[in-house]
Amino acid sequence: MNKGYPPQNRGTPKIQVLCILNPKSKKVSTMEKDQTNNSPQPTGISPPGQIFLTYVRTLQFMKTRLKGIDEGKAVHILQTEIEGRFFIYPKHDRKKELAALVAAGELEISEIISPHSGRTMKTYKARRAGAMDLYLIKPQPKEYGSQIKLIKSHLMRVSLPPGAASTPYFDAFLRFRTDLLDLFFTVDAFAGRIHTPITNFHRTHRPYILIDGQHTIGLDVTTMQPLLLGKILLNKVGKNEFTNWIDAGEDVYIKLQQAAGLATRDEAKKRFFEILFAPPSNSLADMFGDNDWIRWINKYKRADEPSNPHGTRHHTNLAWLLQTTEVEVMRKVWQALNDAGIVFLSVHDEIIVKEMEMHRAESLFRKVLDMEFAFYNLNIKGAICSTPSDIHPNTPLRPEPMPQPIELVKLLPVADEVSRILEPDEPVTWDAEISELEAYFAAIELPTEPIKLNPCSTITNAAKFVESHFAAVKAQNGNQYFFPYLSHLKDLQRNLIKNQN
Repeated sequence: MNKGYPPQNRGTPKIQVLCILNPKSKKVSTMEKDQTNNSPQPTGISPPGQIFLTYVRTLQFMKTRLKGIDEGKAVHILQTEIEGRFFIYPKHDRKKELAALVAAGELEISEIISPHSGRTMKTYKARRAGAMDLYLIKPQPKEYGSQIKLIKSHLMRVSLPPGAASTPYFDAFLRFRTDLLDLFFTVDAFAGRIHTPITNFHRTHRPYILIDGQHTIGLDVTTMQPLLLGKILLNKVGKNEFTNWIDAGEDVYIKLQQAAGLATRDEAKKRFFEILFAPPSNSLADMFGDNDWIRWINKYKRADEPSNPHGTRHHTNLAWLLQTTEVEVMRKVWQALNDAGIVFLSVHDEIIVKEMEMHRAESLFRKVLDMEFAFYNLNIKGAICSTPSDIHPNTPLRPEPMPQPIELVKLLPVADEVSRILEPDEPVTWDAEISELEAYFAAIELPTEPIKLNPCSTITNAAKFVESHFAAVKAQNGNQYFFPYLSHLKDLQRNLIKNQN
């Protein structure tokens, strides 16, 4: 069956990712030798210089994950880190080593003014494609509460079905999460939002995410930011025009469009958010009217807010308040799901759950929203058209080696220790199930007319369907990414037995 996955578009091959456990061990020599055999390396660059270049490329990859691979994006590295980790004095002269990398055309060094401190700082950019090593990044260990720890552990249960579109960052997450999960999980200091490869994944790709090999659906709150603003304004201002629109279920962007005399709803939405999060000015009042709620917003964006981590950047006060309020609401949703034993993934104001848990998750989500808002719209994002998968134990899936070759990121593990980590100790097979299904289909005559397997799927050629699915499950026996193929054969068997009876 064709699931209609969006086409994979990963661009032109640019980067190689080379994985080692310890950059100071003898494995480094192996890495350099392998690189020399595969592609010419610049002369006059010391081994620490090569490792530093690898580090810069890796940081560029991780720092630009929200926008994809952007080789034009430089990264900031502290001078103390460069000298303490790569060019250790007095054996190496940091300035000379960096100058050699620049002279070889491998590194670009720039100076920029920090938007936070106002000080001059150096940024670094690798100018050529080459090796990357995620093990060179050292995330600061964080202590999380039980709720956040559980959400973090759910990332180990994520996979993608065969043929689904992905990104280099998501592929790296699936490949290295067993060893380096902390690289892919953060709780921001600004408002406590959770950031993972799921939150950074393209919206078009998210519907194909699997949890424990099961298809998923998304539940999110429509126009969450205006809802939160209405809630805040009611608390800060009292009854006001904006909150009245929200509580009455009005389309707030259409109301703003009408108030400002704008051509389209989208234009009103865009202008509203631009003005809302920009420094305070008369623009909001000029466009949407000089109302009490607008006056409060402008006043709040000039005030001291001790709880805002951005300090004197007062215009960020409202963004901070909206996001922290969102997190407060969603924490209640997360706790309800945790208490019910429902595995979920968090994407800010959205949760992703197994298709089979949709009704329970929706009920719990609504109970929280009923206590928070007078009116809201909970959007249930349609599941992929497919047959429901059989339930199987909720155990974390071991990351599978990424398919080779990868167009944009090619992972080349060179350490035996890494290979052992990434491969399951005791492979699970489907031999018994395959044999049972083969015996069943060999003993019957398959229908020649189309078979409607479910409201989303119709098999037009049962013989080819069975043949292709058996080929997949035999070639990938025990590979959880291919579990849906086995499930589809079982669904067809049940369908035929039911019709026969």
